[in-house]
Amino acid sequence: HLLQALSSSPFFETFIQAFKGMLQHLAAQPTDPDNVRGKAMECVSFMAEAVGRAMFKPYLHDVMTLLLTPGAQQSGQQQQGADLSSTYLLQSCARIAKIMQEDFKPFLPHIVAPLLAAANEIPEVTITDVDEQPASDLGTSMVMPIKGLGRRRITVRTDTLQTKVAAVNALHSIIEGMGMHFAPYVAQTAEVLQNCLTFQMNADVRDTAVTAVSELISNCSEGQKEGAVAAVRMCYNSHNF
Repeated sequence: HLLQALSSSPFFETFIQAFKGMLQHLAAQPTDPDNVRGKAMECVSFMAEAVGRAMFKPYLHDVMTLLLTPGAQQSGQQQQGADLSSTYLLQSCARIAKIMQEDFKPFLPHIVAPLLAAANEIPEVTITDVDEQPASDLGTSMVMPIKGLGRRRITVRTDTLQTKVAAVNALHSIIEGMGMHFAPYVAQTAEVLQNCLTFQMNADVRDTAVTAVSELISNCSEGQKEGAVAAVRMCYNSHNF
């Protein structure tokens, strides 16, 4: 609430410039154990929500350039673009896209492919003996009976699952915000959402995918993209959605 009040005040220019400098500085740091850069991205996206499209528009290009610049922490990935497995970056881009609408269009080519890859990720699942403790970085485990195997410990990589949930939510927000301007990405998005509709590990992924599909078809219809709408519907016919 404080950030919203400050962003809406005459001090907005001071704050946005300060956060731009912070993002630039943090991107050059070799480590970021507390994910301060991600939290700074989040703050900037909240400022965009607070001040609205018209006031944020002059800063859009600089902010998105900073968000999409790979950080020094991404060893060996500097040429591949920003790490969209970061939930902070996913959610920040989604907020800004929803506010800026068609003004966000130039940035879609940089984020749609990695966003779809994150949304299509399948979390690693391991099955071990009950007494075998999972490695600490694998995520959440539970013990349950499996037909033909008896009681087994099942461990799911929750970090990958959390990224998938964030990616599907971000995808929905971007589709909703971009409307007909998202039309060039309908076909590949439909394929990913089809997989999300049948994803058994998380109900939020399935529910958000249903809403995103509705937005995808609705927005393309309004943009008179009959071919794209037909492609979406064809994708789901085999599943009777």
